[in-house]
Amino acid sequence: MSRPKRTEAEVQWRRERILDASAAVFQRVGFAAATMEEIARESEYSTGALYNYFKGKEEIFVAALEQATARFDGVFAEAVPAGLDFEHRLRWRMARITEVAFATRGLIMVMNGGEGPPSLGAYAPRVQQCEAQAPQLWEALLAEGQSEGCLRVDLAPRMLAEALMGMVKGVLAPMIVAPHPPTLDVLQSATARLIDLFLHGAQHR
Repeated sequence: MSRPKRTEAEVQWRRERILDASAAVFQRVGFAAATMEEIARESEYSTGALYNYFKGKEEIFVAALEQATARFDGVFAEAVPAGLDFEHRLRWRMARITEVAFATRGLIMVMNGGEGPPSLGAYAPRVQQCEAQAPQLWEALLAEGQSEGCLRVDLAPRMLAEALMGMVKGVLAPMIVAPHPPTLDVLQSATARLIDLFLHGAQHR
């Protein structure tokens, strides 16, 4: 008796489970040392089952990176909870970014170390596009803060966006890619303090 064909939703769920597991493996051992067997153990599937969804770890890595990029893009597509003032909208958006960064830290660590599969080259423009769009997305949010009278207007929104992103790269990024990264709670606490510091300089005096 043949097995019933899996639905598209089931296939997608299994793929996402494998991708999440692979991120954890890449975090522990890096891309070069990662094996399909270890990814299978992490995802609680057989190695043979993995090959039903991916040709190998290179394809898994690129798919996981694509998933992570979509998650970062999705944060700015999410509707902010109603009733939040500008400061809390900023904090909510940054907290969501931190959650995604924490969930995908294994991939970020590999990328930060310059390690990755040869097939990553074809996907590099997508990563670069995501990074290039980030200042524009933050700029739009910070412009809202200026129009609502929450931020000083003698600085261009782009400058404010670059300052905020510079703080994120300088403070949060090293924590995320550390050999033993902090818990999500600790990272979120650091994010909150970073926003405090940013607003101290960006708000009206």
